[in-house]
Amino acid sequence: MLSPGTASEYVPLSLGEPESFVLELAGAEYAFRIMRAHIASTGSGIYPDPARGCPPAGTLAGLSLFDSMGQPANMAWFTPRVSLYFASIGETANGVRLVATPNDPDAELEWRLDGGKWDFLVSGLTSSPAAVHPTGWTILEVRVTSAASSQEPLIYQVAVSRGEIVCHPSCQSCRGPGAEDCEACFAPLVLHGSRCLYTSCGNVGYYFNASIKRCAKCHPKCVECSDGSEESCTVCPPSTYLLTTSDLAVVGSCETACPFGYFVQPTSQRCKRAPPTLAVERFYMRLTLRVSVDDFLEDADTLRTVLRVAAETLAVSPQDVRFHRWDSALSGLAVYYYLEVENPFLKRADAKDWILGCS
Repeated sequence: MLSPGTASEYVPLSLGEPESFVLELAGAEYAFRIMRAHIASTGSGIYPDPARGCPPAGTLAGLSLFDSMGQPANMAWFTPRVSLYFASIGETANGVRLVATPNDPDAELEWRLDGGKWDFLVSGLTSSPAAVHPTGWTILEVRVTSAASSQEPLIYQVAVSRGEIVCHPSCQSCRGPGAEDCEACFAPLVLHGSRCLYTSCGNVGYYFNASIKRCAKCHPKCVECSDGSEESCTVCPPSTYLLTTSDLAVVGSCETACPFGYFVQPTSQRCKRAPPTLAVERFYMRLTLRVSVDDFLEDADTLRTVLRVAAETLAVSPQDVRFHRWDSALSGLAVYYYLEVENPFLKRADAKDWILGCS
């Protein structure tokens, strides 16, 4: 029951899928549909972009829009690792058609308008015409489903508007028609020196260098980074850990071990101080080594190898795992190896699950 002038109950909306509502008034029914798009009113989208972590087989190789008169829509250039775009057509055009090509030739393509029914799309051929609203946004989506990709189907969204275009297609607002006259940019472009530049690089290990306006390699110690320095890492290689200047910082250096007073947070692989209210739990684990006592004593590297592998398996720093003691099995054909683990972010139950999951 809805009272006049009173807000209804809160209705949660799932991301990307429309919900239908019916309003009954004086015997008449008014049906409407609300869609929670990936695009915010500020122009920002989902972070991180779902396309960034998708394998090439699950992405598009190309995406273009053409208005009802056959002219290309004004849209920022396409890249497979970005799934959100803005496009516009002239005031006299009343609709658009889209063309998409997958990276996987056997992938299935579908498209829809404003959260409606998905329709089949042939690779490289234009879709049926889609009407564009006179005001506001019209949301076009392309869904890529590839058997070669283990991830969920990837959805690309394009927000299309109608109106005279004064600015360069890469600008959201401007002081002139040129590419150097931008004052604000459409996501994912970023304003730099009055130009809207795409500042994300598709290849892992590269960053966008604004001074040369192209992608450059990260420092060798970084997997991903914000610039080329050793202290600009955002993702580290295996068995190294991100050390930042504060808990809020997202960039730092990749270290082989955390400094004194820091511990590796297993899920983020960052060096962090233990919160004052969080107790440091020390627990012990027993490993069974299928080697004889003689072989165990003869191999001087066994201790170091077991500690290193245990730290990698538990996703903690090497200094968080220490040798405690060892015993011989009754048969003498195996060694019981006891480890001491001390990390405030890792509990014994979690460590047991990690070990079982890797066995």
